[in-house]
Amino acid sequence: MEGSENQEQLRPSSIWNAEPNPGNHACWHFLLLVRVSTHDEGNNSMPRIVEDRNVSKGNKPAPKKNFAQKSFMRRRRDISEKMHPFPSQGRQMDAPMMPTYGGHAVDALLSHGASGATALFFQENRKDSRTLRILRQAEGHKVPLHPVSRKTLDEMTGGARHQGFVLYCANPEPTWQPDHLSRLLRTLSEPALLLVLDGVQDPHNLGACLRSADGAGAHAVVSPRDRAAGLTPTVRKVACGASESVPLIRIVNLARTLDELRNAGVATIGLSGEADESLYEIDMTGPAALVLGGEERGLRRLTRANCDRLARLPMLGAVENLNVSVAAGISLYEVRRQRESHRYPPMAQDKPSPP
Repeated sequence: MEGSENQEQLRPSSIWNAEPNPGNHACWHFLLLVRVSTHDEGNNSMPRIVEDRNVSKGNKPAPKKNFAQKSFMRRRRDISEKMHPFPSQGRQMDAPMMPTYGGHAVDALLSHGASGATALFFQENRKDSRTLRILRQAEGHKVPLHPVSRKTLDEMTGGARHQGFVLYCANPEPTWQPDHLSRLLRTLSEPALLLVLDGVQDPHNLGACLRSADGAGAHAVVSPRDRAAGLTPTVRKVACGASESVPLIRIVNLARTLDELRNAGVATIGLSGEADESLYEIDMTGPAALVLGGEERGLRRLTRANCDRLARLPMLGAVENLNVSVAAGISLYEVRRQRESHRYPPMAQDKPSPP
């Protein structure tokens, strides 16, 4: 190929190691035509390789699948279609389709507008009051309804407790941005009550914390974006609808957020077993943020340093600490108890008249 500016040569190459037999079409299952062209650029010659795959008519037939393989492939295809409803109707599937399952979670999501909901799968032949209420809400939001068997729901949720409902949403997580926290504080008509979680990774704990926060009237739950649980289907299920009513604000820098809360007049109280002061000794009738650590290490050193004060829950038994969701519930309701007592002080009893 020397002495020519542009010269091409077609060279057949087989994918089989053995020498191909022209009479045997199976050996020519794939024929790779490798086009090699060279062009001189001074003293350097750079080859350019282009592969062209040509499938001959004598393709080797694919091995037949047995009954078990066919059944598995069919079931996987059916479940795949359920995981991505209505691809043939031109729906945008760019956003991930996340399921929300559980009666309370689905009911709460539909009650708050069902933003991004694409399909509701429910257990067929159920006519109880909760099922009818959820179906009416879904119809009101024009969410397509699909009655399926309980076995299908089990497969869609991986065996989780779905209570007969699976709702798919294209955008299941509320878009609470870090700056929403400052906006929230400006719009409150009562002292702020926040729950700040420092690296809670267990979705069951996060769901339980959201549920306790909703019950105690907390205005938001704050959690880092990194190394912490997000709003997953398990969190929604455990929260029993609280994930739709309590904002989960995920921030980038927890230490900076605590500093911003302090500047906004919110007292940041970190819970630590080594603290000298009991939580019951602190006045929390004003704006307050309770800061709790993760499951393994508790509050990190930098988080502790950025809290206004540290407090502990009294431990009278043999164990050293409580589960983070249990501690969150106790602490939040202590704040609520103090505020209710401050708002409605006990009435002075009449002194008995002297005899």
